[in-house]
Amino acid sequence: MPTQNESPYVSHVFVCSNDRGGERKSCADNNSQLIKSKLKDVVREKGWKGKVRISTSGCMGLC
Repeated sequence: MPTQNESPYVSHVFVCSNDRGGERKSCADNNSQLIKSKLKDVVREKGWKGKVRISTSGCMGLC
């Protein structure tokens, strides 16, 4: 039975960047791109690059 490859990351953070174009509130209305950028800065400052991954996602239904 083949083994599944493990992720090289300790943590993978998804930041929603969904933009509903003003129809309803969405994460893009609350500076989600800025939040993602700041999180990436923290990862670099802490030396976590290669251990923590920050990714953009669509709506996850949490808001």
